[in-house]
Amino acid sequence: MSEDVSNGYSADRSSGRGWRVWFVAAFLGLLGGMGCWAAQEGTAITVDPDEGVLWEDAWLADYLPEDRVEWVCAITESDWLEFWRRIQEVLQSESLDDLAWNLPEAEVALDYLSHLPGGMPYANWLRSRIDYLSSADEVVRRIPTVPPSALRSRPSSSTGIVVRVSIRPPALPPSLKVPPDIAEKRSGILRNMTYWKKKIALRPDLPQAKKLIPQLKVVFAAEGVPPEWVWIAEVESSLDPHALSPMGAVGLFQFMPATALRFGLRTEIPDERMEPVKSARAAAQYLRFLHAECGNWPLALAAYNGGEGRILRLLKQHSARTFDQIAPHLPPQTQMYVPRVMATVAVREKIDPTTLPPPKVRVTQMRNPLPEGEVPLPPPEQTLDPS
Repeated sequence: MSEDVSNGYSADRSSGRGWRVWFVAAFLGLLGGMGCWAAQEGTAITVDPDEGVLWEDAWLADYLPEDRVEWVCAITESDWLEFWRRIQEVLQSESLDDLAWNLPEAEVALDYLSHLPGGMPYANWLRSRIDYLSSADEVVRRIPTVPPSALRSRPSSSTGIVVRVSIRPPALPPSLKVPPDIAEKRSGILRNMTYWKKKIALRPDLPQAKKLIPQLKVVFAAEGVPPEWVWIAEVESSLDPHALSPMGAVGLFQFMPATALRFGLRTEIPDERMEPVKSARAAAQYLRFLHAECGNWPLALAAYNGGEGRILRLLKQHSARTFDQIAPHLPPQTQMYVPRVMATVAVREKIDPTTLPPPKVRVTQMRNPLPEGEVPLPPPEQTLDPS
């Protein structure tokens, strides 16, 4: 869907309606600096109790369901900026309570982005991250502290649609010291692959998987990486080649510019991170490198999410050789990421991912090889979206 929206979105910019779609996306802060320009221009949104929101010819009503139109006046650019800032903050947090606290606003934002033309690339990035927030919320409620953590209500209508309009999260509550036994019980659930398999088994394959996954597998196999690991793309981007993170990561495998460039991907227009085959090649090469550095797939996955520098330091610091040995010292998101990826592979491929072999000698050459005689530098620590 996002590919169709994006293509039509770009092609239609020359028309009046296409320009207006671009303009409202900018106004809402989806496109960074342009949002400030739109706000400075002072474009008015007026509200009439009988007619709802009016913006010029009330064209917005053509794009959003009737019950969402009023959101345009209720959610401001500053709300979006604060929302993205908070999401980035809590995804790097050491606290499950912080993750859980921000779930209500994330659900509202996802619903909104999913209906806004041009919002789907951000929606698919956020959809993948909400799993961490909702799982944190689940275990915090299941295994409470004494006194209990501050919990949020999640009001919704009888149809199941979240009715809260605000996406600006309230201030985080004071941090509670979680007893070690409770912290370990919570983390133990979230690091359990069976927990994630049950969640993922309830979800059907994404519709684009039937066409996209076979293409990605060919690329991974050519690079000597078990093709089953292409399902990382479902966890990273909801299999959206155009997925966008507020930190600047792009594409199926969510490469930040520095790492993309190191593996031969162009990041200027046209951005090759949005090209499935080219981004898959870079991801396979990066996974090869991580496996060589870390020694096994769970640690390679942890490094893909949290950075190889962090993982290698923890392995040395704790004289460790496995993911389980260093997991308690990792942020909750990375603790969940590894079993989540492995569970996705297990469910989608109906295999045991722990049996996947190490990389083989690759049968294709790296794109844009270095000049003869030049010694390659190791890739920098991955700065994929810190989520």
